[in-house]
This record gives sequence, structure tokens and C-alpha cells, in this order.
Amino acid sequence: MRLKRVSPVAKALALETLEVPFAHTENGLAAGSISSCMVADHLLKLDENDSDSAWQKKAVMESAATASGAGTETTAAVVMNFILAMILHPHVQEKAHELIESVVGTKRLPTFQDRPALSYIDAILRECLRWRPVFPLAIMHAAVESDVYEGYYIPKGATITPNVWAMCHNEAKYPNASEFNPDRFLNADGTLTDDTVSVVWGFGRRMCPGRHLAEASIWSAMVYLLAIFKFSKAKDETGQEVEIKPQWHGGITVRPMPFPCSITPRNAEMDITALQHLIKVSI
Repeated sequence: MRLKRVSPVAKALALETLEVPFAHTENGLAAGSISSCMVADHLLKLDENDSDSAWQKKAVMESAATASGAGTETTAAVVMNFILAMILHPHVQEKAHELIESVVGTKRLPTFQDRPALSYIDAILRECLRWRPVFPLAIMHAAVESDVYEGYYIPKGATITPNVWAMCHNEAKYPNASEFNPDRFLNADGTLTDDTVSVVWGFGRRMCPGRHLAEASIWSAMVYLLAIFKFSKAKDETGQEVEIKPQWHGGITVRPMPFPCSITPRNAEMDITALQHLIKVSI
């Protein structure tokens, strides 16, 4: 099976992602070549003579790796998927533009106070999370006790890898799952369904603790970009549109490969200074 061939490679890459940056920082700290950062600051506080220093160092390493993957790579990947989806599905983008203008006009940016009236933007966000989940195979778990699930025996201590991709592309729940369709998250009256695609954030006690902040940050990025810019296909020297053949980079996380595009301002009246201020606040 391909899974058995790929698993050892995936494990090696995961360990490399965890250990190599930490070792670089630790060695740089010893050599005096590393400036202040999360890892360095915590390592300086550790007492090597303390019996707990070993697990504390391990905690620092694992926390740093988690923060790096969850706080930067995942958010960037979702936003890139969003931009790609807007280019490939201009009717979705146009509908979002019309909604934003009907709610906030053209002279200011949307805020969180406007979010209840911008349900379609939330639907786009959920569809971006579902369409191309950044963590297609979620964080692994261990079975705390033996169990039998649909005829499969799961021994205590077995490693469980949730297949988020399969859950997000379950045709029984999401018909035509490969299609990008935000309307699947809207009721007939335009309100949001109860499906928040929670599986993309993990499961149980290991569920992403920063999911609410992450979702709010992604929503802000999406609604600001939609309010100010139009995303479309790039054109070549003859004026013909350059076709996009979407490809995704695989790894622990999945993100789109670089693609040509055109990003143009939609409204000259929009206050760019306000955009810069709001971006600083959201960061």
C-alpha cells in the first residue's frame, strides 16, 4: 500500500521539521549568533541542573514547531486557496463584492460588527477550509483504550490518523465535493448552516486552541481583500488570459503552487490608510 511506503517518509519529514529549527536556534544561542526569539528566550530561562529541564526543553521545541505551523503556514495557505478560488470562480467573487457594497458601501472597510450581515463571506471561508484542507491528515492521536469501530479492532495505544481530506470530500455530506461552492453552507433564507467544518481544526483535547483567533484573522483577510481588490487571470503580451492549472504542494501542510494572476484595486475612493491601520490591528 502507498500509505505504508509514504508513512516512514512523512514521519522523517515531521521529525526534521520539529528538530532541525530547534537545533539551529540552540546551537546559535550557544555561539551567541541568535537574537531574541521565542525559543531562545525560553531556553535562557531553563536551569540545566533542574531535573525537569529535559521535558521543559522538549515542551519548548514542540510548542515552537506547533506555533510555526499553525500560526503562519496554515493561515497563509488558506488565504492562497481563497485567492485561487476567487480567480477560478469569478461569479463567487462578484457576489461577494455586491454583498459587501450593499452592506458597507464603498468608502469604508467592513468590520466585525458587519459580520452578521455578511454571511456569504463566512460561507466562502468555510468552503475554503473544506475544499482544500490545509492539514489533510490531521494531528495523530493515540487510542487510550481498546475499541472496535465498524468491525475494525483498534488496540490500546494504536496511532490514529484522522483523514480530514476524506471527511471534507464525503459525497454523502458534500455533493460534488470537488467543486468550490460556498452556497452549500447557506440555508434557503441565506443564513449559515450549523456546519462549521470543525474537523479541519482537529479533534478532542488536541483541537487547535487558537482556532477562534485563526478563523477571525482569516475572515478579516478575506473580507478586506474582497472589499478592495479584484482577482482575475493574468494576461499575456497578446492580451489573452493565461490559463491556470492548479497544483498543490504536498507535505505536512498543503498549499497552492505559485500561479499567475492579476490583482487590481476596485475602488479609488477606498481609504488605503484605513486598510493599513486595520491590517496592523488584526496582526
